[in-house]
Amino acid sequence: MATDPASNYNFVNNQDEVSIMFGVTDPTILSRMVVNESGMQQRFTWNRHENKWFGFWSALKEQCDYYNHCGPNSNCNSYRSDVFECTCLPGYEPKYPREWYLRDGSGGCKRKLGMSTCQNREGSIKVARVKVPDTSVTCVDMSLDLKQCEIKCLSNCSCIAYTSAYSESNSGIGCLTYHGDLIDTRTYTNAGQDLYVRVNVAELGICLINFIATNSFIISWPLFFNLYHP
Repeated sequence: MATDPASNYNFVNNQDEVSIMFGVTDPTILSRMVVNESGMQQRFTWNRHENKWFGFWSALKEQCDYYNHCGPNSNCNSYRSDVFECTCLPGYEPKYPREWYLRDGSGGCKRKLGMSTCQNREGSIKVARVKVPDTSVTCVDMSLDLKQCEIKCLSNCSCIAYTSAYSESNSGIGCLTYHGDLIDTRTYTNAGQDLYVRVNVAELGICLINFIATNSFIISWPLFFNLYHP
């Protein structure tokens, strides 16, 4: 954070604490620091002439820190520095192709035309190391393991994705199934969970060909395909 004459900062990093204290050098200046609904840290100062808060400074680590940056049914990957950070999840395509081409992902993605995922020999493709989507459209069953979760999802036409509800307290048991748009998914490099997105047999075939070509696929037989998608 850059310094300025009106501010002072005190950073502490020792075995007892890690903290930073922010203050102002002029007691007549009113200033506040907030974190907004998009996760952005902002500093405001009070403009006494216009009687309103003025945005003085803001910080966000990366584009994918913005909530739902790439729109619904997409994945945000800030580590793809050479290309657009937004990609559609397996089985989806950009809702507004022109805007997507211009790197505006706010419209998100929609199911590919003609894709039926209801009792059509569908399976799932794994999207690895992600922050799983917003859980406002999920159903939770803490009695199921991941394989049982897969079976539950693929036997219900309204389920479009699933993941583990794992925590250290439940010994790896737990199931989240998604029944609406997949919102705010993003990739991490060395963390995150695996998300399994429901696709039909045609999409599975396309992914299988691609993964054979790159020699980097995982398939689960005999009930369902279960492919890896970075």
